[in-house]
Amino acid sequence: INYSSFYGMDLRKCKFENTTAVDVDFTEANLSKINLQHIDLSGATFFRTNIEKANFTTAKNYLINPSENQIKGAIFSMPDAINLLYSFGIEIQY
Repeated sequence: INYSSFYGMDLRKCKFENTTAVDVDFTEANLSKINLQHIDLSGATFFRTNIEKANFTTAKNYLINPSENQIKGAIFSMPDAINLLYSFGIEIQY
């Protein structure tokens, strides 16, 4: 699904597993309860997107600003969950 636009679409409960979603636009989309396991989200845009209760476990390369999206109840796994802090300018050292 690389280079696709899902702008404003209702994708609740969809499954996008074991694929790549490079440079995909999810702006203002409803992704609540979506399954995004084992997906590469390099360059994907999340802005004013509803990702409540979405499953991002094992997803990678995403940058999601929790302040600009509805994120309550979403599930993430380490180490990629650290990317949620990027928009706050927080530096994490290992």
